[in-house]
Amino acid sequence: MGKGVMVDSARVFISHTSDMAQHPDRDASFVRATIDAVNRARLVPVDMAYFAARDGQPAGYCQEQVRSCDVYVAVVGFRYGSIVPDTSVSYTELEFQAATEAGLPRLVFLLDERPDLPVGLLDADRSRIDGFRARLGNAGLILRTFSTVDRLEFEVFHALTELNLGSGGGPARDTLPAGPTVFVGRDGELERITATVTGAAPGSGVVAIHSIDGMPGIGKTALAVHAARRLAGRFPDRRLFVDLRGHTPGHEPTDPADALADLLRADGLDPRQLPDGVHARSALWRDRMNGKRALLVLDNAKSTAQVRPLLPGTDGVLVLITSRLRLADLREATHLNLHLLPSEDAAAMFQRLVPRAEVEPDRVAELVEVCGFLPLAIAITASRFASRPTWSIADLLAELRVDGRMLTVKGEDATVRAAFDLSYRHLPPERQRFFRLLGLHPGDEIDPYAAAALADTTLDHAAEHLDELYNDHLLDETAPRRYRMHDLIRAYTHNRTTTADSSDVRDAAVERLLDYYQHTAGRADRLTAHHTHSMIRTVMTPATAPVLSDWDAAVDWLRVERANLLACLHHATIRNEHQQVVGLTAGLTSLLRREGPWDTAADLHQRAADHAVQINDRLGQANALTDLAATHWLTGDYRGADHLLRQALDHYHELDHALGQAHALTQLGTVQRLISADYSGAEDLLRRALEIYRALDHRLGQAHALTQLGLVRWRTGDYAGAVEVLCEALEIYHALDHRLGQATALYTLGAVRRLAGDYPGAEELLRQALALSRTLDHRLGQANTIHRLGSLRRLTGDYQGAEDLLRQALEHYRALNDRLGLASALADLGIVRRLTEHYPDADDLLRQALDLYRALEHPHGAAYTLAHLGVVRCRTGDYAAGEHQLTQALTALREVGALDDEVEALNYVASLRRMSGYPDRAHALHQKALAVAHDRGYRLEEARALEGLGRAAADLGDIASATSHLRRALDLYQALGVPEAAQVAGALAALDPPHPDETDDGTP
Repeated sequence: MGKGVMVDSARVFISHTSDMAQHPDRDASFVRATIDAVNRARLVPVDMAYFAARDGQPAGYCQEQVRSCDVYVAVVGFRYGSIVPDTSVSYTELEFQAATEAGLPRLVFLLDERPDLPVGLLDADRSRIDGFRARLGNAGLILRTFSTVDRLEFEVFHALTELNLGSGGGPARDTLPAGPTVFVGRDGELERITATVTGAAPGSGVVAIHSIDGMPGIGKTALAVHAARRLAGRFPDRRLFVDLRGHTPGHEPTDPADALADLLRADGLDPRQLPDGVHARSALWRDRMNGKRALLVLDNAKSTAQVRPLLPGTDGVLVLITSRLRLADLREATHLNLHLLPSEDAAAMFQRLVPRAEVEPDRVAELVEVCGFLPLAIAITASRFASRPTWSIADLLAELRVDGRMLTVKGEDATVRAAFDLSYRHLPPERQRFFRLLGLHPGDEIDPYAAAALADTTLDHAAEHLDELYNDHLLDETAPRRYRMHDLIRAYTHNRTTTADSSDVRDAAVERLLDYYQHTAGRADRLTAHHTHSMIRTVMTPATAPVLSDWDAAVDWLRVERANLLACLHHATIRNEHQQVVGLTAGLTSLLRREGPWDTAADLHQRAADHAVQINDRLGQANALTDLAATHWLTGDYRGADHLLRQALDHYHELDHALGQAHALTQLGTVQRLISADYSGAEDLLRRALEIYRALDHRLGQAHALTQLGLVRWRTGDYAGAVEVLCEALEIYHALDHRLGQATALYTLGAVRRLAGDYPGAEELLRQALALSRTLDHRLGQANTIHRLGSLRRLTGDYQGAEDLLRQALEHYRALNDRLGLASALADLGIVRRLTEHYPDADDLLRQALDLYRALEHPHGAAYTLAHLGVVRCRTGDYAAGEHQLTQALTALREVGALDDEVEALNYVASLRRMSGYPDRAHALHQKALAVAHDRGYRLEEARALEGLGRAAADLGDIASATSHLRRALDLYQALGVPEAAQVAGALAALDPPHPDETDDGTP
């Protein structure tokens, strides 16, 4: 991995010749100034004085010290310095080379040349130092000059602070793999890559795009990573690597959208903030890369179409692409075609990997020819030879030539197979079998549990085999106890198991693996799901499986294994393993519901339903339809969800499956509330579900049904009834330690408290819900709660706070593709912009919300938004249009039974009547609003109705009545803590009615 700069402990290597430590004064020298600047930047200076007197091999120790640091600073005068023995370079230039190879940020400060420079600062032979200064100038660095101690300290300090080493943001993200232990040759290719970086003109777009192509094992990735590491210091912001799997046996190439997801996650984006679709992700990727100095390695590409969306297209980015194919239609790229290593370089590579081979140069030349001059084959063969100290190269050659298996350049498979055969034959028979079966895994990574299932062995034996294969360089360890095969090794194992193991053995191994994943995913899903599945087929319990005891462990396992689960599901799908498709999809349900993408989830659940039909698994089909319906209503397709749920309910009735019926009825109640605002119908469905859950003593189902029932009662204004059922649900969730349910119930209770006018109580409940949602990393719960907190801030007059929260909610909804949440947040943001008198913005936001609500066929939301659009029209003087929209909205709200929003709209219509010169009509409408608001406990709307009555009475000349109403409104507004109180207080002051003790009693 790349060198990260640790906050508060970054080490700065200071390179200089001894004269820089003596001038202008020993106690106030240029080196002293540099050290002072490093200390002032709160970094750790590493000066050559620390090791100058070291015995042994000072050159090697010097290089070690450079590599151990995080930043390289050179203070260069006009002396070249001491020469490293047996070389022609000085220690100072050696340090610069080490810093370059290590990818450190390099800061170079040059002493200005002046006629009055002391002799002690001048080299007798100026050619060497002039050459070094010229090489520094050609390295593409920003060179800063100085002439005084104070100027040097100033320049060093500011250059270091510009690196942001102590900003608290941590090191720049670096996902580059470690460079190859030994890299030999490829000088021409490296020069071409480096030249385009150092010679790039500012503002010319990307620094460069290089497409490196050649056969497998030729060293494309090694060259790309080596070049990236060599140039890393020039790209301090991002150094990212992604495997596009263009030619990975048994796998489809990585979709550009998925690759963009990997890049965005590496750049720090939360996975659940990912937008849908390659175009949106590509735009976000380009936006995040804008202005960055970044390096991007796109490894194993399939085509230009796969690569093009990943190109940042911004100034300051270097892109290195590797592919087996020449991407000729990527015209903006420089193409590098790698050939086999020349014999001298191939031999040098082997000898540097195994130094004891240097004593047999002729044998080494023969060996690398047998290896076909292929870097991968040479590396693997060298590893085997290094681990056998008693072998000679002749012994190794004899092994390679068993059965005439010669490694030649012709035929990549033969070349690689021979190298792999050597490692394979030295494995014990049990490990050979284990190794072969690993290649059957459909996914990219494997852990000991999955390996134990695949090989039908114990967990300890699986872990031991994996460790030894890792030590033999046949596996890579991508994370603790997680392993990955190189693509060519995977192809080799496929070939081996096909010839060594019968189809029955292979099929049984894969079935054990899929059973393991289905079993463990099912357990994880049950710990995190909204409801449980009941499958007809009981999956064989694996001998070993990870302990998933709670929500956190289950979610962590699902996230880590997500790619493997999807790969296994794909494997089962293309082989028409119907029951495995149904079961594996069911195990992914909770993860897909929480984290999406929901369109992908819909495709998978539809496929599961189709496969269930093929095996007449009616219960599996009903469960899949229920899960499919959830993805439809999450994406706003309420009618589609309603249709699917009714199909599922029919199946559950035919099967006499009560639990399934309750699940379907609960979701139908939710959809009924959303699709037509049929709140009475929704309540009936939810009551039926609740009766079944209670009869089955299914506590989690009861809590879910009660929560949805609370939502219905909230929307119909039955606050007392809503609080009753929500508190009951919350009690059950607490008893079950179901934190997601607790968050949902608390959120809904907070919404009820808000509408009832208890704003402090509402905020406390919403903050509890938000804390739980964040702990659970539940994106939708966070979005909904942040949205509701924003609405609460609007009511209390904190318009800036409201806008900030609502914009956060909008980001979450867009990332989730939650169109209903998006519509609601847009509408509320439009109201905030209207209240702050930004009427064009308000109009635009409300129109967007209205369009979304209508597309979703959501009459309640559409009517609510239309009412506020009418208010905007009135505020901008278009009373006719405003009245028309308000009247339409009022009628629609009455039809859907949204009493709280109806009263709000009624108050708006009444205010419009008064503003239009009809205070008597306004008075009558406000009186109607007051009666309902007071009866149902809508305290804010009660206050607004009283205010309207007072203002209408004042217009009619009834000052006493106006004063009475306004004083009651003021009392309510002040109790609620809302900004309307100030307006009413002003209106009362303007009326200034006489008090009884101030009346005229006829006295003078």
